[in-house]
Amino acid sequence: MNICDEIETFLLDALGNEHSVLIARNNLAAHFDCAPSQINYVLTTRFTPERGFVTSSRRGGGGYIEITRIRFDDILGELLRGGIGEEISFGRARGILESLEQRGVLSPREFRLLSAALTDGALVCPMPIKDKLRANIVKSVILEIMKEEEKG
Repeated sequence: MNICDEIETFLLDALGNEHSVLIARNNLAAHFDCAPSQINYVLTTRFTPERGFVTSSRRGGGGYIEITRIRFDDILGELLRGGIGEEISFGRARGILESLEQRGVLSPREFRLLSAALTDGALVCPMPIKDKLRANIVKSVILEIMKEEEKG
């Protein structure tokens, strides 16, 4: 397990079942014997709205970070209202699918199939169009999930 994985696991454990957690960035960096920028990297890549989290920083006392879990319904709505945008990279799209799988909305098989369908190799079109096509596919998947939830 690399340091980023360790930091992510530690923060997820600290959050537990709570709605949010407040962590001192410098204390966390000291605990993992790393630079505070490494903590920032983990926060910006692994605690994103696509994965169900919002992070905010508070100044003073060494700098605090608040990690807040977003309600799942809020995530879907936010993604459709502009969180995805007109274009999306494969990495970001996969992060969204990963979040849906972790929440039990997608089965592991559905996650793998959709991930495969969103790769650059599967989207046989000029490069500038790939991210636009991928964004439309992800939005369509989310709309379909929301329709199913309304029925259920």
